[in-house]
Amino acid sequence: MRFFQPSTDRAWRSGSEFLALAAIYVLINFALTPNGPYPVQFDDFSMLGMGVADLGWWWKRPVTANLVFAIAELGRDFAYFVLNALTVLTAWLVLRFAARVFEMEFRWLFVLVFAVLTFSHAAAFEHGRYFGLMTNLISHTFGLWTLLLLWDGWQRASNRHWLIAALTYALSVLAKEDFILPPLVLIAYFWMEPHAGGALSEPGSRRRGFLLTFAFIAIGAGSLLWGVFDRNPFVSGLFSSGGGNRPYAVDLGASALLRAYWKLIAVFVPVSSALAGIAGVVVWVTKPHMRRQLVMYLVMIAVLVLPYALLPNRLAAYRIYAWLPWLGAITVVALQSLATRRLGTDASTGRARPAWIGVALILVLGVAWFNQTARMELARSYQQGEAINRRIVRTLEEYRAAIADAPVVGLLGLGKVSPWCANDALYVNNRLGFDHRWMIFVEAQSQCYSQQVPDRKKRRGINVSVVPVQRLCAAGSLPVLDFAADGSAVLRQARDWCEPARAAKG
Repeated sequence: MRFFQPSTDRAWRSGSEFLALAAIYVLINFALTPNGPYPVQFDDFSMLGMGVADLGWWWKRPVTANLVFAIAELGRDFAYFVLNALTVLTAWLVLRFAARVFEMEFRWLFVLVFAVLTFSHAAAFEHGRYFGLMTNLISHTFGLWTLLLLWDGWQRASNRHWLIAALTYALSVLAKEDFILPPLVLIAYFWMEPHAGGALSEPGSRRRGFLLTFAFIAIGAGSLLWGVFDRNPFVSGLFSSGGGNRPYAVDLGASALLRAYWKLIAVFVPVSSALAGIAGVVVWVTKPHMRRQLVMYLVMIAVLVLPYALLPNRLAAYRIYAWLPWLGAITVVALQSLATRRLGTDASTGRARPAWIGVALILVLGVAWFNQTARMELARSYQQGEAINRRIVRTLEEYRAAIADAPVVGLLGLGKVSPWCANDALYVNNRLGFDHRWMIFVEAQSQCYSQQVPDRKKRRGINVSVVPVQRLCAAGSLPVLDFAADGSAVLRQARDWCEPARAAKG
């Protein structure tokens, strides 16, 4: 059956593979799941509220910051298109890397299995909704290109590939710290693995190997030093003794790391992890000549988990998308190896046996069913937040004329979901075109609403003040939007909350 045979044209094959993955992603996360990309999380609003006026190299993660600002300048819909495209792109790059490492081109059937394993999980859905995860996706996109360039440079003894890889590696680690270790693991593998072009440890390759190793270690270390200098909370936590309940408290204890690894692998993604574990055994048995590749691949998964395992107070389920495609890729490597295994024939030339086609389809349906509940619950949660924020924005538009002449507008009754949560009204003022300072009245300051302080990196002034609700009456004629839980609001004056006014109304 030609459907199960690899294409001889690698470029066409790679491109069509990406389009197939994109189609399955859209089917699962848009056609079969309620989805309408709209800012919900606080950093959705802060990132989408920035633009080219904020470009600069003083940000904590300068590559991500500047790319996000440029993307946000082109509008909300374009920004979410890029977010979803990168979610697919990173998965495809993992599949391409696995194809190189294990020397196979995947049949379309197993591309389908990989897509369902990866995209049916709630973490994939959230990476297409939560714009704050753009940092992860940008870092991994550049990081995965780095792995592919390193591999091709090693295969072809190409210095040009390695020079470009050094550039993409620098972009990756300056986007986020996630991908510092995987390229170093791959370079260590090059030192150990004999190859037609020679392992890096061989006399003819040592000079190139030392230069490559030094360059990548220097880039990785330099990114960490930049993080320390710029007070990146994660990087600073690595070099400080503080801990406890801080969000970015780093715990290097063995028991804490084991608990974190267990949660990030076995608890958050049990099915894919179990399948990947079985797949690792299958590849070890069926491909004894590729055991070093397998060990290298599994070590890469471990070091991808490590940055998050170090942060026991930040173990969020959506983090697993950093290694979820890796689990899916090794699973389909094992499936295709079993499906096409014949004595004297490798997996790239054999025919898929009908029984294994059935196994693959059962796996697809089973995983899709297992992941559906969590994905739908998450989608409904985002729908609720989206509905509140859309209603808040509609309310602002309704009262735009009424508050146009007020330099300061009060806000009362805001919940955890709002365009003002933990950001300086960036979206409201910069994207919606309001020109006010906002006074938020609260019972007590919280992570969402607390008084901001001047920041050396902000080019804009502080547009939000947070004050105790007890001071509301003293604000006199200040226009105040009194919000309900659903995001609707009534415009009043602050004096309406004064006891004399209430008594008069009574």
